[in-house]
Amino acid sequence: HGNWGDGLSVGETVVVWLVYIISQGDHRMCPVQAWAEERLPVLRQLVSPTLRPEDLCDDRLARVLRYLAREDTWAALEAGLNERLIRVYALSQKTVRVDMSTLSTYARVTPDGLVQFGFSKDHRPDLPQLKVAMADLDPLGMPLGTLVVAGNQADDPYYVPLVQQVHAVLGPGRLYVGDCKMAAAATRAAVHRQGDVYLCPAPRTIVSDEEIAAHVRAAREKEGGIHSWQWEKADGRVLSGEAFVVEVDMDVTLEGERVTWTEERWVIRTEDAHRRAIAQVEKRLARAEAALKALNERGRGKRRYRCREALVERVEAILQRYEVTGLLQVDYRCEVEERHVRGYKGRPGRVERREDWFVAHITRDEAALQALYERLGWRVYLTNGKAQGCPMDAVTIVQAYHGQYRVERGFRRMKDRPLGITPMYVHRDDHRRGLLYMFSLGLRAVTVLEYEMRRSLAKAKKVLYGLYEGNPKRSTARPTAERLLRAFKGLHLTIVSWGKQVLHHVTPLSEVQREILHLLGFPEHIYTGLAPNFGEPP
Repeated sequence: HGNWGDGLSVGETVVVWLVYIISQGDHRMCPVQAWAEERLPVLRQLVSPTLRPEDLCDDRLARVLRYLAREDTWAALEAGLNERLIRVYALSQKTVRVDMSTLSTYARVTPDGLVQFGFSKDHRPDLPQLKVAMADLDPLGMPLGTLVVAGNQADDPYYVPLVQQVHAVLGPGRLYVGDCKMAAAATRAAVHRQGDVYLCPAPRTIVSDEEIAAHVRAAREKEGGIHSWQWEKADGRVLSGEAFVVEVDMDVTLEGERVTWTEERWVIRTEDAHRRAIAQVEKRLARAEAALKALNERGRGKRRYRCREALVERVEAILQRYEVTGLLQVDYRCEVEERHVRGYKGRPGRVERREDWFVAHITRDEAALQALYERLGWRVYLTNGKAQGCPMDAVTIVQAYHGQYRVERGFRRMKDRPLGITPMYVHRDDHRRGLLYMFSLGLRAVTVLEYEMRRSLAKAKKVLYGLYEGNPKRSTARPTAERLLRAFKGLHLTIVSWGKQVLHHVTPLSEVQREILHLLGFPEHIYTGLAPNFGEPP
């Protein structure tokens, strides 16, 4: 840029700032210059021999954010970077995961700004927020597309532009996996029209509980309608369950164009999910039974029910609270106490009658329970795989959706360490947008580092030791990027000036550090080269 001046380029500035963010877990601009000044010899050798601390002042960093916040600049940068990373690391391009999250902040809300009050996924409805959408490449979780929108916006409208961003880089024939908010008819039609495959769970607004129950009954009555499936995971655990498919003809008008296809609605149940659902019902039943029996307790502060209607009303409230209406049958009994009162001053004697109502018997309706248990645990997944020539079965769908945690893991990395975006210490919307885009660059670096290490360990059939504090003998074949970076904590470059002589010393590398560098394909010289004239401590 003509006004950028001498010193580091924009790209070099971003690299050094990301090094600071990942190592310190702090995205503030003001401390970066002082941090760079303390590490000037190292940064000059690694980045540029002409680097100055002033190249990383907060004014220049703010200009970097404004540059990245420009949509045309970011779109071109992201597309070019994705193409290079996919090519260099030979990454699989089959599955893309799409999701959105919110980032809470203490910033001031403006009418047309990014920071707005909305539904908080951080469970902080008291704080304003902004929303970030990401499309990640499976299985490493590397971002391919990023959108930053106002915090009061709904998720649904942003799936299509995000998918279109990725489609422009990867082309057709990809599988896009999302949550139930991706199930909007317009989103599914847009994905199908561009030649891609979608997979997402159906919300109850598309397939209700009653419809699921009807599908299950019809499949049970049909010979071979429901089949069993089994999947052995990499850790040796086995998932099993039942599944069947229902085909539905779709007809959606999208931007004046009619889009038609046959959608597969896979109705799948895992045995684990079924058992958990039954256990939840049993827990509610036990709590309801205990609450009903407590109505019979008598004593100070305990209510006595003098009429049947009052007790029935209380019982119905308990059944509704624990969601067991129709599953428990309650019988009542009445104890009558009669007291003779003598006549007094010409008044005749009388008999006072007082009723006391109790819960007599609580029985479970086994037929209703069995019918409920049959409906529990089923989940419907929507896909157009067969219509696109990529048919999917139950195991493939379960495998694909079980990996959905990866995109959420990327959000956690952005919010916490190693990136640490919350709380956000920038006050302008273009700075917020640029910072989130830059964080997606840092997330790429972290995910590729982790992926390469795991792939190298699998190829060499090795495990790593020494990554866990307090347990040096514990091994892992799937180390996280955070632990790999933490393994290099404590390395120091010492510079001693002795007259006209300057001596350098770098903390010797440990065995685990050498092993990590070797598996990643990095030479030890990137550390030892910082002290070319000194091998042992003075």
